[in-house]
Amino acid sequence: MLLNTADAVHLGGNPEADRVYLGSNLVFQKEIGSPATEHSVFGVNAPGVLTSHNDAALNSWIAQQYYVTTATALTVVGARIYVPSDSSMIGLGGFIGLARRPVASGGIWLEGQGPAPNQSVFEGNGAKTEFTASLVAGWNEFHYSTAYSLLPGDGLVIGYTVDNGKYYLYNNGMNNTRYDDVDGVGFALAEATGNQGTPNRCIYNGGFTQSRWYGLDILVTEA
Repeated sequence: MLLNTADAVHLGGNPEADRVYLGSNLVFQKEIGSPATEHSVFGVNAPGVLTSHNDAALNSWIAQQYYVTTATALTVVGARIYVPSDSSMIGLGGFIGLARRPVASGGIWLEGQGPAPNQSVFEGNGAKTEFTASLVAGWNEFHYSTAYSLLPGDGLVIGYTVDNGKYYLYNNGMNNTRYDDVDGVGFALAEATGNQGTPNRCIYNGGFTQSRWYGLDILVTEA
């Protein structure tokens, strides 16, 4: 018996039928691929001990810089924030943001070579994304509405603003070397040497700060 085209059910705009019915019976279903695996720098464990603070300037953006460490192109899909169990940030809302500078436009932001991304960049480039839920203890993962390519040499800064920018997390006990991703995909949280002409990992309202971690991590898939 020939199948009538009316029996084909198309999903997601696919030009070929994903499912075909004969009457009420499913006679064919196309295999649907699994979502891409997401990778992060730190994985399950957060490094060091974070403390919570609420003395930042109003509308502050707290941010970290990341970059590719191999010749592989990657895709940035989201950010994650680690909140300690005793944090005053539990239950609060906010936004994540992103600033990307292709290598052709200057690439990785370096100490002493112009300002780092500031509030106007995070607020105005279209990447600002509201938390989908209030913060809880542990890792909080949020996804951008658009995925962003990350190529070798590109500068990438991920940031958050919580409760109108007053709140932030802080850990000054980490070392100054870069932190490579736990899965070995090929990206890293930048170093924090403070030397002129080198990358720096931490950015507060457009300025570099030294040897700190703000509870941020990045979510990346392989392009």
